[in-house]
This record gives sequence, structure tokens and C-alpha cells, in this order.
Amino acid sequence: MFLQASSRLVFGLRTRPGAASIVPMRAASNRFGVDRALLARLSERRPRRWLGALALDWAIIALTFALVRFIDHPIAYALAVFPLGSRQQGLGALFHDASHHLVSKRRWLNDGLGGPLSAWPLGLTLSGYRRYHLTHHRSLGTARDPEMGHKKLLPHWPLPLKPRHYLHFLSDLVGAGLVHLAAAGRMTRPVRVLETGLFLLYWIAVVGVAYRLGVLWMPALWVASIATTFWSGVRLRIWTEHLGTKDTHRISMHPVFEAIVMPHSIGLHWEHHHFPSVPFYRLSELRRAIAEPRIVPLSELWSRFRSAPPLASGEIAELFGPGCAATSAPIDKALPNQVP
Repeated sequence: MFLQASSRLVFGLRTRPGAASIVPMRAASNRFGVDRALLARLSERRPRRWLGALALDWAIIALTFALVRFIDHPIAYALAVFPLGSRQQGLGALFHDASHHLVSKRRWLNDGLGGPLSAWPLGLTLSGYRRYHLTHHRSLGTARDPEMGHKKLLPHWPLPLKPRHYLHFLSDLVGAGLVHLAAAGRMTRPVRVLETGLFLLYWIAVVGVAYRLGVLWMPALWVASIATTFWSGVRLRIWTEHLGTKDTHRISMHPVFEAIVMPHSIGLHWEHHHFPSVPFYRLSELRRAIAEPRIVPLSELWSRFRSAPPLASGEIAELFGPGCAATSAPIDKALPNQVP
């Protein structure tokens, strides 16, 4: 289904509560010099922090709809996809944490919050996303990584970066990313009957209430944002996370750009892959505790992409040396029995 396609392309396996995100702390601390006590503290879950970020995202979404309704002009409807797409990125980052059981240690609470409040609005079931995403974590840097399959099926991520590749971002704004969303939807399809049924009832209720209130334009505008600006942000993250490395790029960016395009520390992807037990609101503190590899500005990574040797979309290679991409095997892949 179309809505099921709004995935971040990195994500899911069914596990017991909390098991999917835990890295043995002794090995992790030895690897990058992170104090074990610090890592234990950073790995503590604080549901109120997650709910606070969620409330802010939904407040901005509600304000956007209210302003559009107040202005009631075609230009307002067209421009609304930008703040809506930005906050959809925020919801994506939040259900990404939920897929790792980082909202709460209680499985029913973690999934009860993460599904209806962040994943379902983006057309995803949490269990389907989790199955895909955790496969990505465990298979990073190998042909078994499902993200590699998407890049080969729809080859929009070759190197070196050429001017024509920027046109993909522009085409996304008129819905050209729909084919990617459809492919992503198949890879993140639901895996649990109960959740699938509740997910369908959720969307039937949303459309039904909107119809009764005479505001069908609201879910229509919401889905249009998923198909345009939200997907464009996902495309950018696919470029910046693992392209040209068997591991994960460790990047930084302007804080305003980060807040709009990669909110809730979703851009701290190196830290997340190596320490997936740490929730998003503690990744910045974790970053400060790790000196190496060097953190690379996004502009520098982009420059490296422009001068990179040829690499077909979906092919795996280590093109960048230390100081641009981490070249060591990621902890969450190297350690056995991370996901029992």
C-alpha cells in the first residue's frame, strides 16, 4: 500500500522487549574508550523526553494546518508541505527510536506509543519497520543489507556525485519519489496481523473523521507531504549515512539545517550504529565522549562525493579513508548475539 512506503530505509526483526537495541557494554566501552558507567547512564530510557519531542512535532503540525486553513490560499497549501515534511522527519526519528525499544523498557508501552503516535501517521507499522531496520543493522556493509537492494533496484545513488543527481531532489517535490516509496513500502510491509488491522482502522478513522468535518484536504495534504518533502529528506539521509563506506559516515551540519531536515539527532548516525542502546536525546553527549573517528562537516563529505571514484548505486566499497568515514567494522554488526 502507498502509505506503507514512507520508510527511512534503514530498519526491523521481531525480538523481546529491549533486546534489539542492546550492545554488550564491556565490548562497546573497550572499542571506543567510552566509560562503561557513562554508557549505562546514557542508555537509560526516559519516556518523557520522547513524549516531549513528540508533542513539539505535533504542535508544529497542528499550527501548520491551522495557518493553512486561516490563509486559505493555494500558495499556502503548496508551501505547507515544507514544515509538514520537516516534522514528518521528526516523527520518523521518533519511531526509529521506538523500533529499537528506546522509548520504554516495557514493550507494550514502547510499541503502544511508537506505533499510533509516530509510525502509523507515516504509513508504517512499527513491526514491519523494525524487521527491516534491524536487518540493516546486522547486515551493514554486506550484500544482505536490504538498503543495498533498494539502491540497486532504483539506482539513484552512484558515485561520483554529478550535477544531474541534484535533479532527483527537485523531482521529489513533484512526486517523482513515489516509485521509491512504493519499493520501500514492500520492504517494510506489516508482519503482525493485529497491528495491521489496527493500522488500517486508524487510517479509516482519520479519513472518516476528516470527511465528517469537511476537512479531507488535511489528510490529502499530509500524504502529499510524505510523497514530496518527507521523501526528499529521506533521499538526503541515504546519501549521507553509508554511501561509499562499509560502515557509517560521522558527520556534522549547521544546527538550523539539522533541526529542519535531520531532527532529533537522526544525523548522529555513526553514534547510533555503534551504540544503538542510546536514545536520540543522549546521542550528543555520547558524541562528545568519543574523539575518533573525526567528525566531518557535511559540506566536506559532499565534496568527497563529487571527486570519488566510480561506484554503482547499491555496490559496496570502502572509498573513503579515516577522517571522512569510519572504516572499522561497526560494533552492532561485529558483536555476536546482539539480537537474540
